[in-house]
Amino acid sequence: MAKRLGKMERVRRFIQKHPNATTEQIVQALEAHGVSKQTVYQVRNLIKTESSSQTPRVRKRTADPIQIQIDVPAEGINLKLAGNGQGMLGTLVITRSGMAIIKPNAKKPSRQISWTRLQTLAESGLLQD
Repeated sequence: MAKRLGKMERVRRFIQKHPNATTEQIVQALEAHGVSKQTVYQVRNLIKTESSSQTPRVRKRTADPIQIQIDVPAEGINLKLAGNGQGMLGTLVITRSGMAIIKPNAKKPSRQISWTRLQTLAESGLLQD
């Protein structure tokens, strides 16, 4: 016994065979089966939705911009780092003896590293591009 096709399946098959057919042409060809313009529009919308969901969209990821203000005092360079919409992130202090990071509202650096220790880390391969 043959399976009876519904209106939407008939429209799908017609569109597969005649991809350039207009809505009016599809309705005319299938009017004996009770197919309306609304049915054709629904099937076309479903086909479009299904095909777009099969190809995943790749979102481009961009880094958040960082604003840098540079003050150059006699004892070194202070780089004030502020994130886009995040406020102050901290200050990077570069001196002759090394580098330090000071978090916002802190009086002392939270992390300090000497140039000698930084060079040792770089030579060990722990710091790479």
